[in-house]
Amino acid sequence: MFAALMLLAFPAAAQTVHIVTGADPTPSYEVREGDTLVLRKAMGREMKTDGSRDRAFGAWIDRANGRGWNMVGASKLALVGYEAGKGYIYRPMDAARRPISTRFGVNLSGCEFATSTALCPTPADIDVYAAKGFTLFRLPVQDLHLGGDNLPKIAALVAYAQSKGLQVILDRHDYKRHSGADAWAFWRDVLPSFSPDTLIELANEPVKEYPAGSNVWMVSAQDTKDTVALFRANGITNPILYGSPGYSATFRFVKFKSAKAPAEGMGDAVDRVGGVGDPLNKTFFSGHLYLDKGSSGTSATCTATGDAGIAAWAESMRKRGIKGYLTEFAFGRHSGIPASCAAVGDAMMAAVKANSDVILGTTAWGGGRAWPEGYTFKVESVKGTFKTAAGSPYVAKLTGR
Repeated sequence: MFAALMLLAFPAAAQTVHIVTGADPTPSYEVREGDTLVLRKAMGREMKTDGSRDRAFGAWIDRANGRGWNMVGASKLALVGYEAGKGYIYRPMDAARRPISTRFGVNLSGCEFATSTALCPTPADIDVYAAKGFTLFRLPVQDLHLGGDNLPKIAALVAYAQSKGLQVILDRHDYKRHSGADAWAFWRDVLPSFSPDTLIELANEPVKEYPAGSNVWMVSAQDTKDTVALFRANGITNPILYGSPGYSATFRFVKFKSAKAPAEGMGDAVDRVGGVGDPLNKTFFSGHLYLDKGSSGTSATCTATGDAGIAAWAESMRKRGIKGYLTEFAFGRHSGIPASCAAVGDAMMAAVKANSDVILGTTAWGGGRAWPEGYTFKVESVKGTFKTAAGSPYVAKLTGR
C-alpha cells in the first residue's frame, strides 16, 4: 500500500529510473532532480543518516551483489519507498534540475519519392510547419538530389530553414551500408554546399549490402567510426547521425548476452569498437520506433505499452556517454489518435522530455505534402488546408505540447 501511495505522490517528479542491481560492474549513474535509483536490497552503513556517503566507503554499495557504484550530479540520497518486485527506491536529495532542451520536429517527405525535386518540400512548407511549432526538420533525400542541378535546390531549402532558426537533418535515405571510404567519397563533394550546423545522417536504416557471413552490427559500428574519423580529419565539423542494422530500432540498441557472444545491438557493437571516436563529441544515434506489432510502421493500431521503451533506450545511451535523436516514430495522424495509441503515445513523449539530457530531438514520421490522404501516419490535414486547419491534438503532441 505504501508503495502505491509513494508512486502516486511523485508521478511528475520521476524523470529517469536507474535500475542499479544487475548493472555492469562499477557503473556510474548521472542523476538529475526527480530521478530515482532502485536497488534490490537496502543500503547499509555506507549511507549516513543525513543521506551522504560515509567517507570510509569509496562508492555506494549494491548489497545484492556487492558491487560498488558512483553517483554523478548529487552527493546525498533519501529512501522514499519500497515497491514489491522491484526493490528499494532512493531519490537524489541535492541534484540539479534537468533542462528540457529537446527539439521537436517532423520528417518532411517528398524528395525520397521521386528522382526530380518536384515533390520536395518548399520554403512555404517550412513556414507552415514552423508556425505549427516544429523546430527541427529531417529531410529524406535520394543520392541524386545531392548532386548536379538538384544540389543547389536542396542546399537553398536547408539554408532557408536555418535562416529561421530551425535545425535540419539531411538524411541519405537509401537503406544501405557504406564503408568509411565510400561514405567520405560521397559526402566530401556535398558538404561544402551546406553550413556546419546541418546535421548529416549517414544512411537511413542501413540494412543492405553487408559482406556475406559478417556480423552486421560490428561492421556498421566500425563503418561509423571510420566515417567519423575521415570527416574530422578533413575538417568537417557538422554533427553526424548514424543508424544501425535492425532498421535503427531503439529497442534493438542493446541486446547484450555476454562479452563472448556475437554483438546483437548497436550499443554493444559500439562498445566493442571502442566508441565512435568523435573528438568533437557531435556524433549521435538516429533511433526509430513504431508502436504497432513488430514495430513495422504499417498499422495504426498500437500494441506497445508503457513508454514503449524510451526510458530504457535513454538509459542505455546514458551509460555509454551516447546521445541520440528519435528520427522516426508515429502514433496517429492529423485527424486523431487511435484509442490504442493514446496512453502509450503520451507516455512516450513524456519519456522523451524526461530524458532530454540524451534525447536531443525528435522528428515524427509522415510530414510533407506528398503523402496520399489515406496514409496511416499523415501529419497534414486534407491537401491544401494544413496552413489554416484548426489545431490538431496529434500535431500538438508531436511539437512537445
